[in-house]
Amino acid sequence: MIPGSLLTGFIFGLTGKGDWLSAEFCIFLTVGICGGFTTFPALTDDAFLLLQSREWLRFIIYASLSFTLGLVAVYIGRMTIKLV
Repeated sequence: MIPGSLLTGFIFGLTGKGDWLSAEFCIFLTVGICGGFTTFPALTDDAFLLLQSREWLRFIIYASLSFTLGLVAVYIGRMTIKLV
C-alpha cells in the first residue's frame, strides 16, 4: 500500500506540474493501476479481522499507521516531483 501511495503522489505531482499527463490519463493511472496495486478492500479486511479477533491495540496501530504512512508517501511523491 505504501509504495502505491508514493506512486500516486508522483503521478499527481506530474499532473500538477503542467502538461506532463492529461487529467484522463492521471485518473487511469491512479484509480486503475495504483488502485489495483493498493487495494483498499485488503486493508479493510485485515482491519476487520483484527476487530473480529478483538485485537484492539493491533487494530488501532495497523489502521493508524496504514493511513498515516500512506498519506506521508503521497506527500513525499508530490514533493519529489515538485523539486525536480
